[in-house]
Amino acid sequence: MNYYFATNIPDLRTEITLCNFASAQGDLSANLLIHRAVTDGERWLVDCLGRLEPNASQTCSLPSSRPASGEMTLFFLFPTELDQELATLPVRPDLMNTTPAWRANSRFASASTSVSFQGEYPDSMLKIPRGSLVSIGPMEQATDDVRTHLIFTNVREKPALLPGILLAKSMVSRKVIADIQIKSNQCNAWDITEIVRSTEERLVLMSPDTAGIPLYFSHDAGMTAMSLEHTHPPITLTMFGNADRRMGFVRQMKEYWLRDE
Repeated sequence: MNYYFATNIPDLRTEITLCNFASAQGDLSANLLIHRAVTDGERWLVDCLGRLEPNASQTCSLPSSRPASGEMTLFFLFPTELDQELATLPVRPDLMNTTPAWRANSRFASASTSVSFQGEYPDSMLKIPRGSLVSIGPMEQATDDVRTHLIFTNVREKPALLPGILLAKSMVSRKVIADIQIKSNQCNAWDITEIVRSTEERLVLMSPDTAGIPLYFSHDAGMTAMSLEHTHPPITLTMFGNADRRMGFVRQMKEYWLRDE
């Protein structure tokens, strides 16, 4: 199963569209309930928002009392109504198991336009105790009238808000340009425009202690033009061939970028 994360961006409306039908190949789950979860650092606080009928979709928004910037709201589908307080999020690899993966649509909307992208977080990543991240050549934009925000999301099975580190390095010189403090179970959000402008080299974003999904949100001053992209994990830089050799390549690449951290 997947979780679908949403964060509060000031002056924008955040929406997640959930679908109760298989993306291509897989079994249709006839009885699914929409759940929303947030963490207080000690518990997952869960609300059941109602049933999503088969072959239907529904758009969910952040609650009227919008969370603080960077706080994460999770949406997910589950066959039974869950307790309002959970010590751990459910992990069900057998649920909504389709090819390709079951998707949802994450959308930011201003008064004049909107931008969207896939926003799922696989439940297989919830059990990663620490992990690491290497994001090569982020989709950063920093021209005179464009700003870029990094939205780095980490979700874990337990609700604790644990500290981590995210580094921005120059791709050629490997110089550390920025050292950003992050937390688990958050959509950690920063304006990285000045970081991008501080070097003529492309960036590599990395974390020696936290796995997650980096999104890059760019916009003009009036929010009339926006883009939302992410870089792919290093394994997607390889195709076909022996799985062990592919993972060996990923390990070598991560060791190269993280060896000094």
